[in-house]
Amino acid sequence: MDKSKKKTNKIPNKKQNSEKNLSISTDSEEALLEKLSKYRDELATKAHTIVHFEFPKKVFYLEKLLQEPIWNLELSEIGEEPTSTSSTPNTNSKSEDTNQSKKRKLSESAEENDNKNIPSIPSNKIIAQLVSTVKKEVIDMTEMVTTVKLWIHLNIPRIEDGNNFGVGIQEETLGELGRIEEAAAAILESLTNYFIARAKLLSRAHKYPAIADCAHAVKEFDEKEYLNLRCFCIDLRNNYAILHDMIVKNLEKITKPRASNHMESLF
Repeated sequence: MDKSKKKTNKIPNKKQNSEKNLSISTDSEEALLEKLSKYRDELATKAHTIVHFEFPKKVFYLEKLLQEPIWNLELSEIGEEPTSTSSTPNTNSKSEDTNQSKKRKLSESAEENDNKNIPSIPSNKIIAQLVSTVKKEVIDMTEMVTTVKLWIHLNIPRIEDGNNFGVGIQEETLGELGRIEEAAAAILESLTNYFIARAKLLSRAHKYPAIADCAHAVKEFDEKEYLNLRCFCIDLRNNYAILHDMIVKNLEKITKPRASNHMESLF
C-alpha cells in the first residue's frame, strides 16, 4: 500500500513540473528575443568596424605586402627542375614472355621497388610560404564578408508593394558579397589542388627520369602557381576596395531602404 501511495503522489508532481516548464519556456522566449536584439546591435557595430576600418586596413596591408621582394621575383628564381636518382630499369619488362600473369607480377614488384627507392622531395619553399599567406587572407576575408552579409540581410524590410529602390540596392550589394565569397572559396580549393597536382607531376618525373619534359613540367607548374598567387593577392586587395566603396556610397539605402523604415542604425 505504501508503494501505491508513493506512485500516486508522483503523478501530480509531474504535472506541476510540466506547468513550471511551460512558464520557464515563455520566460526564456522573451529573454531570447532580448538577446537576439542585443546580438543584432552588436552585429551592426561589428559590421560598422569592418566596413569603415578593417576593409581600408586590408587594402593598404595587401598593397604593402605586394611590394615585398618575395612577391616580385623573377620566374627563374621560383624553383628548379627536380633531380632524382633513377632506379635500375626493369629488364623483365622487355622480355618476350607470353605468360601475361607473370608479367603483371613482375611489373607490380617493380613498382613496389620503385616506391621504396623514391627520394624525399620537399615542397617549393617560396610557393609554400605564399600559399600560407594567401590562405590566411582568404579566411579573414570570408569571415568579414559573412558578417557584413548577415548584417545587410537583417536590414532588409518586410516585403511590400512599391518603394523598393533601397531594397534593390541591398540585393545588389548582397550579390557582390556573394560573388566575392564564392571567389574566396575557389581560391582555397585552388590552393589544395596545387599540392595534389604537383605531387602527381613529381611522381611522374621520378618514374620517367629520362623524359626531360616531366621534370620541366614541375618547374613550369611552380611558376604558374606563383603568378596565380600574386593574382589572388591582387584580387583580394581589389575586392576590399570595391566593397568599401560600394557600401559607403550606398550606406543610407542599405541601413534604411525605405523612408518609413525607422530601424535604428549605428552608422
